[in-house]
Amino acid sequence: LRLDNVVRRGGLTLPRPQARQGIGHGHFLVNWRKCTVASRLLKPGEMVHVKARRSLQQLYGGITRDVDDPWPGFLSVDSSRLTVGVLRDPLPE
Repeated sequence: LRLDNVVRRGGLTLPRPQARQGIGHGHFLVNWRKCTVASRLLKPGEMVHVKARRSLQQLYGGITRDVDDPWPGFLSVDSSRLTVGVLRDPLPE
């Protein structure tokens, strides 16, 4: 799973270009480390966090509250902490 896909499907951003831009600006952390590569592949057990800045928490927290789509089964989403975890690789359809 690509980082931009996890950020988007986890509900932290709405369109994928917004996810790519936020990642490029360093708004998201992977396992508490800065990652600015949107194409980074995530493995099961890795976590994506929104950087701990008030403005970023407000920006991405508002988006998370507005999303009504259910989360995919391979992601765990904690909208109060603004984190998305990869539980497993997605199953082929």
